[in-house]
Amino acid sequence: MNDQTIVNTTGEPINEAPVVDNPHAPALPAGYLENGYYATAEDGTKYLRPDFLGAYAQQIAAELAPLSAADFRGAFLRNAKKCLRRGTPYEAQRTCAVSMLPQAIKLIAMHKAPSILLDFITVATAAITDSNTFQAFYQHADAIYSYMLLNKTQVGG
Repeated sequence: MNDQTIVNTTGEPINEAPVVDNPHAPALPAGYLENGYYATAEDGTKYLRPDFLGAYAQQIAAELAPLSAADFRGAFLRNAKKCLRRGTPYEAQRTCAVSMLPQAIKLIAMHKAPSILLDFITVATAAITDSNTFQAFYQHADAIYSYMLLNKTQVGG
């Protein structure tokens, strides 16, 4: 046997790691961003789907629990807010969104955030296609931040 061989309880070598189905593994909400950030009203007007400010934001905030709200705000909201406030063109907003991926990787590598953060940032920023969706992302991320603050308060922090 080599150093990488695992032996089971019967003494037989196992060549592959067993697949463990963990229903409690962190995951993005079912159907998350399948249809984008916006829905269309009967009159044709697009509006931000309420789930991104409510249920989705609450669930993602709970999954990100080891990450501090301050670190989340600093890595993802601060620059996005500047881009919105200054009226920067979409190309600069897109660059801001793309720069969030390395920030997520750093937080995970420093053991400040769970790996679901990378899934969230990857999926959420990939859905940014124009200035309106950048603003929708910001509103969604700000809602997550708010629920992170609420969760911390409820825990007693």
